[in-house]
Amino acid sequence: MKIIPINQVVNIAYCFKRYLIGLLFLIGPLNVSAQDVSLFEQFNGQYDFTAIGNTLNTGANACNILTQSSANLTLTGNQDLVAARLYWSGSGGDLLFPADNNVTLNGTDVSAERTFTENSVGLTFFGAYADVTDIVAANGNGTYTLSNLDLTNNIYNPPGPSNSSQYCNQTVDYGGWSIIIIYEEDGLALNQISLFDGLEVVYQNELTITLGPLNVASDQLAKIGFLAWEGDLPNPNNESLRINNILVDDPPLNPGDNQFNSTNTYTNSTNLFNMDLDAYNLEGLYDIEEGDEEIEIKITSDSDLILINNIITSVNSELPDASIIFEPIEFICNDTVDVNWTVFNVNSTGALPAGVPN
Repeated sequence: MKIIPINQVVNIAYCFKRYLIGLLFLIGPLNVSAQDVSLFEQFNGQYDFTAIGNTLNTGANACNILTQSSANLTLTGNQDLVAARLYWSGSGGDLLFPADNNVTLNGTDVSAERTFTENSVGLTFFGAYADVTDIVAANGNGTYTLSNLDLTNNIYNPPGPSNSSQYCNQTVDYGGWSIIIIYEEDGLALNQISLFDGLEVVYQNELTITLGPLNVASDQLAKIGFLAWEGDLPNPNNESLRINNILVDDPPLNPGDNQFNSTNTYTNSTNLFNMDLDAYNLEGLYDIEEGDEEIEIKITSDSDLILINNIITSVNSELPDASIIFEPIEFICNDTVDVNWTVFNVNSTGALPAGVPN
């Protein structure tokens, strides 16, 4: 048996990997594509949303990736958790640079329930989703640490002469996570919270996303939030966000010509490297009117590659509730049971039309 020196093993592995990359280039890309951002779920009631999260990047495209990071959640005493939705994403998602669909949140292992892949620009990026309501309910307020999100080999891509990967070389190396929190609070208006998700790229194009169906009663306390990846502070070129064709200009964190610039408006952070976690007030600003069933989003970027992972909206809504309470059975006679029930419509400001399912 011939023993191959370790340095030769490294070189052989590297050359074989480069051969596979070349072979895949010749036969064409893998049969993967983006998932359009579309409606995932809605919540109707005295609800609102917030978000936490953090990057794994140590700097802007620093070619240095962590495997864990932390963020703090603080709900007030009169805010009750309704749902918690975890998203994580990073560079990779093909055979040579695989996605990481298994992570750990505050010591509990979490596997992706839904996954997203985007490769329309010649490189592959992945996203993942899991319902973590039980974990957040058990932990409450405090620090949340997402760990075991390991993209080290995708970013460093050793062995090789440069010790860097195609993601690093093209400054699209990133990883991070976020939790969307939907909560109930007495005194809030009756709102409709709509969560849209997918994975779509913006690069030298205009991306239009139509958010709907919605039920808008007024623009009272309406707002919208975005989770986006790979946005950088420098080099903005025609980088804009329009809501109902009105330019969003929200300095200093999100100026009109540099929307996706590694910021977190929930914490006022400017160091969320290659990640954006932003929310905007819609009240009185972006033509949100009673009776609207859609909100149109337009995003442009000529230089900075941007990936939209989720969008969440809150609009004042009038929907019938159709809650039913059965009353005690009054009598049973000759195999006949009389059952009385009452239909309530208290969790709504809209009229309850006939025939509404319950």
